[in-house]
Amino acid sequence: MPSRVIEVAPVDPVQTPRLRDTRNASFQSGPYAALSYCWGGDQSVKLTKSTKQCFLRELPHDQLPRTLRDAITTTRTLGIRFLWIDCLCIVQDDPEDMTKELSDMPRIYTNALVTISAGCAASAEDGFLGLRKEVCSSNRFRLPFRCEDGRIGSIFLHDIPGIPGTYTNEPINKRAWTLQERLLSPRVLDYGTWQLRWICSSVRDRPGYVDGWTMNDQAMVPVHPDLPPSVPASNSLFDKKDEFLNKWNTIVKEYTARDLTNTSDKLIALAALAEHHNRTTNDDYMAGLWASSLPEGLLWRVVSPAVKRRPPEYRAPSWSWACLDNRI
Repeated sequence: MPSRVIEVAPVDPVQTPRLRDTRNASFQSGPYAALSYCWGGDQSVKLTKSTKQCFLRELPHDQLPRTLRDAITTTRTLGIRFLWIDCLCIVQDDPEDMTKELSDMPRIYTNALVTISAGCAASAEDGFLGLRKEVCSSNRFRLPFRCEDGRIGSIFLHDIPGIPGTYTNEPINKRAWTLQERLLSPRVLDYGTWQLRWICSSVRDRPGYVDGWTMNDQAMVPVHPDLPPSVPASNSLFDKKDEFLNKWNTIVKEYTARDLTNTSDKLIALAALAEHHNRTTNDDYMAGLWASSLPEGLLWRVVSPAVKRRPPEYRAPSWSWACLDNRI
């Protein structure tokens, strides 16, 4: 388990959610969910050296951003006792703790029972539970549907606006940090603008569902049409070195098209994905490129060569795509 988790469903029902240190001898481990979401700026409530002891007693639930409260509600409803949220489980003003916990990101997401993806939320304040937007479409029709209580209701079938770009244009798919979180997660519960999607990479013949319906190929597109829904720890793309290297260029292409609040995170926000591959193949990772495919990796180019945006401070060698802030 991660070093810390949020206990969202305490044994004592009177208790509110609280932070738990899993390294404590008295802690009893169990399955946990992980949250993938857009921060949308600095967090109003976060784990720091000064708030740690308070959080171990109880979290200020009513003060949490809506996305975090929705994640707690979802985890509790699923019957999962623990939840991992980065801003509440990593000490944000402790560089040593940040370094340690970020290095554990591959393990955190691959070992989570499920990753809750707040796909439709552009910031932590937006939330992802609630009524969806009404779809105005001329291509829709009504079907009668028998509800669980026996009453006859209706189902409206219609085209989703924006296909094929509906899923790739979700706010969460515009942020660089969330790419590796999605690809490292074996199971994802994706709360999108138009649909709730369940993606499980371990079931190859039926990889996912949309609001209870089996997904088609279009709905399965996670972040890029050339990438799989996820690449979990076992029997995965990471275990097949050549296959992973073939996909790495696509990952870099998708990653560099996304937004980073702090450009100094250019390599850090992809480090967990690289670390996970390195552990399974022992391939050397060199500033965004792989030793075993270095000649091919050096052939990268920017999408708009007329303007090359370099960061003010050194970030990577000039032969690496990470030395620029351009789309690759």
